[in-house]
Amino acid sequence: MLDEPTNHLDFDAINALIMGLNNFEGGIVVVSHDEYFLNAISDKLFIVDKEEVKPFKGDLNDYRKLVKAGIK
Repeated sequence: MLDEPTNHLDFDAINALIMGLNNFEGGIVVVSHDEYFLNAISDKLFIVDKEEVKPFKGDLNDYRKLVKAGIK
């Protein structure tokens, strides 16, 4: 479980973290506002809404479009 792991890291440190996580063979849960970081490490996206966790088919850009359109 990683909660905002890129806070206070510079660009080189973020990229090193990305490389390390992408080479990790286990699963991780990440909470972050850093879209660059999330796009670089994510292969699955889950949405937490009203005490329910649902898989989301798409990437962060797809989710952003739905939110802007007022659809969840």
